[in-house]
Amino acid sequence: MDYYQQPQTEYVYYVAANTTKNTEDVKREVRSAYGGVAEANNQNKSCGNSRSCCGVSAKPDSGYSQELGYSQEDLNSVPEGCNMGLGC
Repeated sequence: MDYYQQPQTEYVYYVAANTTKNTEDVKREVRSAYGGVAEANNQNKSCGNSRSCCGVSAKPDSGYSQELGYSQEDLNSVPEGCNMGLGC
């Protein structure tokens, strides 16, 4: 699968759970997967928020985060501007 087409959450879990690689190799694989998600967002190919003329939408879609299992309390506890979850 191409990282630029669809974020690879399943891939990250697979690498972390099913590998004999050392810690640095796993970190490199995870960075690569998340880097693809970030690059897809830069190219407006992300599954997350749409881009506007001024960049990425300032408000993450809390409905999708809740579908992933986060409670409203979890979402409220995150400081403004700290959405690094890549919740796609």
